[in-house]
Amino acid sequence: MIYTNIISIEEAKDYLGIDDSSRDVEITRIIAAALRYVENKTGHILEPRAITYNLINGSVRVFDFPIISTTNVTATTTASGLSTLYHDSNNTTITLTVGYTSSSDIPSDLLEAGFMLIKFFFYEQEGSGKMPDVINYLLQQHQRFIV
Repeated sequence: MIYTNIISIEEAKDYLGIDDSSRDVEITRIIAAALRYVENKTGHILEPRAITYNLINGSVRVFDFPIISTTNVTATTTASGLSTLYHDSNNTTITLTVGYTSSSDIPSDLLEAGFMLIKFFFYEQEGSGKMPDVINYLLQQHQRFIV
């Protein structure tokens, strides 16, 4: 996935206080790692993509959000609204297109958590290694599942 259309290298460098381009490759990798972390912790898919889900006994509960499109399946939203249950008795998998179609639709605190993670990954490589609590707080507000 290319995450630099969500947080550009220039935005990340500005946030980090970096003026030169000598570490652009590293910063690009850090942007991707930070935004994948946000996705993995919350279930909010920041970059649109097709994901194939395995059906067990004809059903699968999908926590990924937002769901852009489905084909040949019926959906039932759970009472909590945190997941969607899909049924398809004719197939063993379904493929859904999930993710935000525009970076402006991504909740601003998820983007802020992304920026904070970029700073943490960039500067804390040799530090304490303890992620600031505010990052986890921002992400917990959007978690779509309990681990």
